[in-house]
Amino acid sequence: MPPPPPPFEYAEAPEPVHAPRYALYVGASLRYLGFGGNFYRNQNRELETSGNFVRSGPGLELNVGARLGRKYIPFLFWEHGFMRQGHRFEGSDATSSSDLVGLGFRYIAGDVDRAGFLSELSIGIRTITVKKGGETYKMSGWEIFRLGLGAEIRLSKLFTISPMGHISSGVLNDTDGDITFSAEGSRDGLTHPTSIHGRGIQDGKAYVVVSIGCGAHFDLFGK
Repeated sequence: MPPPPPPFEYAEAPEPVHAPRYALYVGASLRYLGFGGNFYRNQNRELETSGNFVRSGPGLELNVGARLGRKYIPFLFWEHGFMRQGHRFEGSDATSSSDLVGLGFRYIAGDVDRAGFLSELSIGIRTITVKKGGETYKMSGWEIFRLGLGAEIRLSKLFTISPMGHISSGVLNDTDGDITFSAEGSRDGLTHPTSIHGRGIQDGKAYVVVSIGCGAHFDLFGK
């Protein structure tokens, strides 16, 4: 008589990876930022380039928002750029930084469960800060255009990564404080910014920010 067949063992199929329909969206992005264009026309009636105050450097962005209908993500964000010293402060101990606080909206097209095309539109207030010794100088204004394009790659039901590039533009209008240019940065005879101590920038010009990086986000409490 043949031996009885081995007992049948039932194994549940692994749960498929899929994007939750609704979730709390939180995460962070690391990127590298570069400025171009100009901030204003100075006392010599020459364009004051963005590179006179900030040069390219790494940045960090924090996000919190909501995933709605799997593909739609309104969110709040704060981006901080650890910028290199501008030309006006060469040879000094000056440090430069950039902050952008605002509201954004992301949309994922294509296969949201695996890898989809990610687009983003956002608006915020940009602040450029330069510190040297006991002096602090700030310029700020609305950045009404920031476009991001990239991909959202889902590694698990509640975790994604998003390589992405951004381009944005704005005009700085407000100031706070004052700062003295370094000797190397004052070769044209200018020793201070044109507008200081809360005086508005009367001849502000458009600047451009370009960045590239990658983010990691969690869909907390996602279903």
